[in-house]
Amino acid sequence: MELAEQRYRALIESSIDSVVISNDKGEIIDVNTATCNIFGYERSELIGQRLHVLMPEQYQAAHTAGFERHRRTGTSRLMLELIELEGRHSSGKIFPIELTLSNWKGRESQFYGAVIRDISTRKELIQNLEEEKHSLKLAVLELEHFAFAASHDLKEPIRGIRSFAQLLQQRHSAMLDASGKEYLDFIPTESGKLYEVTNGLLQIAGIRKDIYQPERNNIIAFLGNTFHTLQEKEQLALMLPEHDSTISFDKSLVKELFKNIVSNTVRFNPDRSDLKMTVAMESSASGTVLHFADNGKGVKDEYLKYIFLPFKRLQNKEQYTGAGLGLSIVKKIAELHGGNASAHSGEEGGLTISVSFPH
Repeated sequence: MELAEQRYRALIESSIDSVVISNDKGEIIDVNTATCNIFGYERSELIGQRLHVLMPEQYQAAHTAGFERHRRTGTSRLMLELIELEGRHSSGKIFPIELTLSNWKGRESQFYGAVIRDISTRKELIQNLEEEKHSLKLAVLELEHFAFAASHDLKEPIRGIRSFAQLLQQRHSAMLDASGKEYLDFIPTESGKLYEVTNGLLQIAGIRKDIYQPERNNIIAFLGNTFHTLQEKEQLALMLPEHDSTISFDKSLVKELFKNIVSNTVRFNPDRSDLKMTVAMESSASGTVLHFADNGKGVKDEYLKYIFLPFKRLQNKEQYTGAGLGLSIVKKIAELHGGNASAHSGEEGGLTISVSFPH
């Protein structure tokens, strides 16, 4: 008997969590040292006390009712469940706890056990993370608004520089020698590139949750109608599926998404006279995926992971125009819809951009 008592004492004292044992009257008959540390009592102060001493007043009536119900019926929905409640320190301070209850029958009566963990530190960390998350969201929102405003304000002076440089070329280039003409030619060319980058940044900064307005529409019909408004329609054949395709999406944003996919395909395949894009659609319980597959030159597998990064150019920038933002815009629009964008190479060449729209 003495050996069993030693083993029992060693077991509960080894726990970093509070262990509280009571009789069938709800009186505390034993606690471990962790209980004293967590609740701020001496062991002698707790022995014989009702379990109420460890809980805030607002929980005491429910505890008493549940305890009596278990004594009468032998059933409880809380036994062996992890419960999140509040405990009361000897100082009166209320703090968050996790509690697991158990019971067993002795020779003459029932006994009840509670394992209690102080989760104050965890709750504080979660609260700090939530506050940091909120602060980060505000910072991102401010940055988006700044980028939008800055990009918008930069467009006008860039346009002015380009226009005046073109006027200089038209009216005064005869006054310049060959080197001067060469230098002058750089101004509209480079300002044009800067204008394109600024316009891309303006597009990205404009893709925000506060302008997101989804509605249910036939997305395949919408893509077909949009395609006929694009200047690239003469350089690309579009193949669309014919089945029903009504989903929820923001029309203005998906128009930009589609325009950028088409533009990307045409820009990087300028020599293909038979260039085409085939759109396929997959629907499931989780949502819809659109696959935009072209028959162009494609992208090597090792470069696919970079394809959606802003300003990442996988081709010679002297050979191909653009700011390197088109597919970044595609991905951001997909994510705003709660989905994603991915890319993979076709078995026979070409590139497939897949965009998901969850239900």
